[in-house]
Amino acid sequence: MSKVIIETYRGFEIRFNTETESFTAWNDFYDTEFSKKDYSAITRGIDKYIKCNVKFEAFEVVQLSAYGGEPAFIGESIKITGIRKDGKLTYKDNDGKARQLDNYSAKSHYLSFPELPAAIKMYNYLNKEKEAALSHFHEKVAELMAELPTLTNANEAAKGLMKNR
Repeated sequence: MSKVIIETYRGFEIRFNTETESFTAWNDFYDTEFSKKDYSAITRGIDKYIKCNVKFEAFEVVQLSAYGGEPAFIGESIKITGIRKDGKLTYKDNDGKARQLDNYSAKSHYLSFPELPAAIKMYNYLNKEKEAALSHFHEKVAELMAELPTLTNANEAAKGLMKNR
């Protein structure tokens, strides 16, 4: 018996059986296998199986954008209400319109957790501390630069040395 792997569709490995001339779908996670005579029937069968056997529960995520590896912003939490066939997450915005969370944006979203308000408070505190430290740093650098001779002062000092010769 010869089976040729065609593709992986929604987590199911689709194979073509050359002896029976049928398609077979197999998934380790669901521990299930079924066969159909044509490709479109096997993909419909996979969709139907997932729809009937997978229970989806909505969950909340929060946006933690990062730039250069450092957290830069903690956004509002959104409630994920579903998963599309292509794997993209769906949610409802503030106006109640269904939206999708694209793969790029999903990378900066993390599961919400009960300690989130305390984490946001700590983040804001640390961010203020960072801003104060940066402000102090810039003040000290400005003071240091004011003490150093500028190019015009150096030119005048050189002219003074030239006159003394």
